[in-house]
Parts: sequence; C-alpha cells; structure tokens
Amino acid sequence: MGVQEIDLCYEDLVRNMAHIFKFSEELVSGLSQAEFLTAYGEFFQWTANSDLFIDCFELLSHKSGAYDILALLLMSGGLERALGNLYLMKGSQCPALLKDLLVTKELQDILGLPIIVVLHVLLGPPVSMNLRNIAWHGFLSDNELPRRYIYFLLLLSASVGKMLKEGGMTRICAREYVTLSKSDHMLKHMPEMTEDHVSTCEQLVLGSWLVADTNRNLFKSSFSLYRQAKFGWCAVQLFPLLEHTLRRLFVVINNCPERLITAEATTLYTTFEEILEPNLPDGLENKLVPFVGEALMNLLLDLLVYPSGPRARDKLGHGEVDYNTVPESLPLVLIYIFSELAALITADKSSEVKGYTSLYHPVAQLKQKIRDLSSLAGQMSKVLCVLPDLQPREDKDVLEAFTKNNPKFQDIQRTCCQFVQQIKAGPELDPLLLKPPGLIPSLLKEKRAEIATERRKKTSAQMKNTNVQAVSECEVVNLMTRILSETEVCIRQITSALQLRQGQLLKKELRSRQRDNLKRLLSVLPYASVFVNSIITLSTWIFSHLDNYCTLDQSACKSIQKFLKSTLQACENLRSYSSVDVNKWTQAEELILTQLKAAVDWTGRFYFP
Repeated sequence: MGVQEIDLCYEDLVRNMAHIFKFSEELVSGLSQAEFLTAYGEFFQWTANSDLFIDCFELLSHKSGAYDILALLLMSGGLERALGNLYLMKGSQCPALLKDLLVTKELQDILGLPIIVVLHVLLGPPVSMNLRNIAWHGFLSDNELPRRYIYFLLLLSASVGKMLKEGGMTRICAREYVTLSKSDHMLKHMPEMTEDHVSTCEQLVLGSWLVADTNRNLFKSSFSLYRQAKFGWCAVQLFPLLEHTLRRLFVVINNCPERLITAEATTLYTTFEEILEPNLPDGLENKLVPFVGEALMNLLLDLLVYPSGPRARDKLGHGEVDYNTVPESLPLVLIYIFSELAALITADKSSEVKGYTSLYHPVAQLKQKIRDLSSLAGQMSKVLCVLPDLQPREDKDVLEAFTKNNPKFQDIQRTCCQFVQQIKAGPELDPLLLKPPGLIPSLLKEKRAEIATERRKKTSAQMKNTNVQAVSECEVVNLMTRILSETEVCIRQITSALQLRQGQLLKKELRSRQRDNLKRLLSVLPYASVFVNSIITLSTWIFSHLDNYCTLDQSACKSIQKFLKSTLQACENLRSYSSVDVNKWTQAEELILTQLKAAVDWTGRFYFP
C-alpha cells in the first residue's frame, strides 16, 4: 500500500490501531516524569527540542482537558518542525504544510512507509483523523480529546528517534527558529495593559455568550498561563479559541448556521481565511467586517494575515517558533482582541483599540519604506570627509566642489527640473532633487512624507477583488516596495565603501589604484544622491495617487508595471555595481543618468486622473 491509497482505507487503519492507542495510554500514563525520562528521554533528541516533548508528558499528568489540548497543540507543532528538519536531510525545499510533507518521497525513504502511514492517519489530510488541524482550528472542547492519542504520539516520536539512532542518523541539522517580536511593535500602538486590566478583560470575556460553556475552562487556563509568564503556551492556547470565537460571531452576524460545523472530512470548515474575507463565498458582503469595525479588523489582519506581519498563528502552528521565547506582547494583543469582541456584544461598546491603523498592510509598509529611505539617504553627508580631489572637507565649499565645472551635473539639473514639473510634485521638491550628496538633513521632508499618513486601508482580499485591471494595485505596491528596498541596499553599500576608503586614505593605506577608485566613487555621489531622491519622489507621487488607481485603464496599468519593472532592474544593477566586490562606479554613473532620463520620458507620457 502506498501513501496515495491511505485515504481509501483510513477507517480500517484507525479501527485496527485502536488497541494500540489504548495500550499506549496504559503503558505511559502510570510513569513518573523521572521514569519517563529514563525510558524515552534520549529518543527525543532527534527533534532538537526534547524539552517540549517532556513538557507535553508533564501536561498530560495533570489530567486536565485544557492541558490535554495544549499538549497536542505543542506536540503537533514540534513534531512537524522535526519532520521538516528530517526531510531536509535529502530534500531542498521543505513543504509548508504537514499534509504535503507527509507524502514526500524523501521523508518516506528516511522513515519507511509504516511510520508514514501512521503519521498520515493521525495528522494528515481531512479524510484522516486530522488531529493537528482539528486542534489548531479550534474544534476541540474541554475533555473532548481522548488522552490516549497524545500518549501514542509521544511514543511514536520516541520510536522514530530510536529507529534513527539505530540507523546511525544522529546528526540532524535543525533550522533556526523565527521570532514573534513584531507583536511588540503592535502593542506599542495600544493602551498600556496592567494586571487589573487583564483581570477585567478576563471577566468580560468569560461573561460573554461568545465563549461556549465547553470552552470556559480553556479560557481560564489561558489566563492562568499568562499569569505564570508562560506566554508561548498562553498564545498557543488562545489562537484556536480566537478562531472558534470569531467563527461563532461570523455565523451569527451573517445568519449562516450551516457554517458552524465540526471539522468534517468531506466539507471545508470555516477558518480565519474565510472569516476575515470582505465577501462570503456566494459574493455577498461579509457583515462581520463592518460589525467589528476598521480598527479591530486592521489588528486582526496585521496579526494573522499580512505577509509582513507576525503571522503568529501560522508560525506557532507549524513549529517555527521556540514556544519558550514568545514575547509577552503576543498574548496581550490576543487578550485585547478578545476583550474588544466581548465589548461589541455588550451594552458598553467602548473600544480600547479605537484608531488602530494597520502597521503591516502592504500600503502601510510602503509608506514606512519611503520614510526609512528618506532618513537613511539624509545621513550620507555625515560620512563624507573628503572632497573630489581627496582634500579634507569643509562644509562651506562642499556644494561648489561637487558641482563646479561639471557639465554632466548641469545636465542632470535640467533633467530633474523637468521630472519635477512633469509629476507636478510641487516647487518645494526642486531644491531637494538638485542638492549634491547628502547635504540636506532628509531627502523627503516630513510634510512630503505625510502624504502617506492617512491612506485608506484595504485588506489584501479587497486589493485583489476590487481591481479588474490587468495589473493589480497589489503588484504595483509590491514593485515599489522592492525598488525602495534595492535602493536602500545601494545607499548602504555606497556609504560602506566611502567609509572604508576614506579611513584607508587617512591612514595612508591606499595604493594608487585604490585612490583612483575613491575619486570615481566621490564623483558618482552627486548622481547617486539625486537618483535616490528621484526614487523617493517617484514613490511618493505614485503612492499619493493609489486611490485613483482603480480608475486607470489596462494600458495605463501596464505602462506603470513596465516602467516600475525597468526601474527595479536599474536598481538591481546599481546594487551590483556598488557591491564591495565590484565597485564599478563609472558604470553606476552611466546607469543613473540613463534611468533618470527614462523616468523623465515616462512621466512626460503618463498622468494620473
């Protein structure tokens, strides 16, 4: 029997394994922690997280329904991570989903078909027992999970370790964990939460009809874990409860009781992805979105959906995070969300997160990129110590030294004037574009950056659904973000090269060829400064017209796409020329002049309505 045939007979497989599940519980449940460690401790080393599995055994010893579910949540994440590490012993790109990982030939070659079949039956796709998804999507209630399945997973994990050890496979490279520190940034944009506030939130949540009676102990356990400073465990327990709670609210608000189903093998159940979409599968409006309000929806999307955000549920669920290093900010953000949901259905609808604006929406990220690049470019003057003739710099003669008797720079001045006039950016940008390298505190003054301050916030789904153009707004935003990122790398490389060569010059360590290279670098600085500023100005201009993007016809959208792709290519080439191993400053100068003229040509032919 191959993996593909498992789906056809999984019921028989489960039936035949029932006595093994029962025996596993009888064998392990009576052991003390010391006895368990002695018998099985060494066989968890292959997971690179032995303590996690020992902790799961300890949780099971409490005979608590809430801790049973927590043990399954933790162990499924840890086991998936360990299996992924094992896969990479032979494979190159680890599948993102456990069900896909379990059907890979590489993993089957390492573990053998019998173990793969067992894992597939317990943790695999919806037609299997699907324990991992049932737990992580919030379908398990207190005391609903038979403890024997978790004991069996413990023994299975130890058996894999024993088999690998006997086969001589003891050196398994573990991938680095990711962090969830982005939740710290989110919490900074919310009111401070004290212990009294946490207690108030707990009472509000537990008193709400959104909390099913069968889940009350799970909520109490979560708040208890928070007070024990077990922030990772608390977050792991709260995420399935959040999905369950939002599912209940989704069903009530949209009057679709058929969506409040258990995790059936033949029906797609309602998950975060559907709950947070602006439209229902039939195209009607998802009434949950206006009901919870823009601020709370921004918070949910930041936490769960946007690629630049923490995506905390996904990372915790797939074992990408060390549960012992989860910051306190994550459970606090979750507690805020629960209290907001509970407040929505009470007489007191006061909001603690009113005014929260998205931090990780692609448009918000683009705005921040523009500001970051402006600040970074404005620091170039601080590292400039010498003039083009390698004499010490004096502030009073820097402007003249970089522009005097320089016909190319006069040409670039005319190009930039035309560029500013064509995009109608305003006369105040003219002097910014024409300044030589880094002689202004910021290439984009705050008043220009504020163009981006209060933009409308679309969800990623809205960005896809509202654009009928051949080129979506999402793609335009992504291209501009990549352009800004490439330009930032260029600035850092140029600055680094300048600091290195100037330091060597002062120490008289430069050879003749290196002195010539430094002179070429200094000669390109005015053009690099103008180029960076033109990128910032162009990005701000397009950014400020995103509201009008949906009114453009297909030819206009394709024109933007084509120009941005060519600009991205130019930035990538400039990054290559300015890298520490290349230093092709003459080619960099030629590229900059060519790209600026291309920008003038395009802006002369394109306009926003």
